Amino acid sequence: IIISKVYPHTPAEEAGIREGDRIVFVDSSSTRGWKLKQVSSGLKGRPGSKVKAKFQRPGVTELIEVEFTRRTI
Repeated sequence: IIISKVYPHTPAEEAGIREGDRIVFVDSSSTRGWKLKQVSSGLKGRPGSKVKAKFQRPGVTELIEVEFTRRTI
């Protein structure tokens, strides 16, 4: 799943996620073969709870790990 838009004032924007980044893990689960709905469900949750995600960024060899605090968007 590739990020096509990062909305202002969201946890993704605050974490430095960019358009073109690819979501490769949600918590400890690989997203390989997942549909958009599965990834979205994994990232959503009770506001105030946390979720970790790992991203691949073009031109960056290391995965980018981010912990988000969920909130109502």
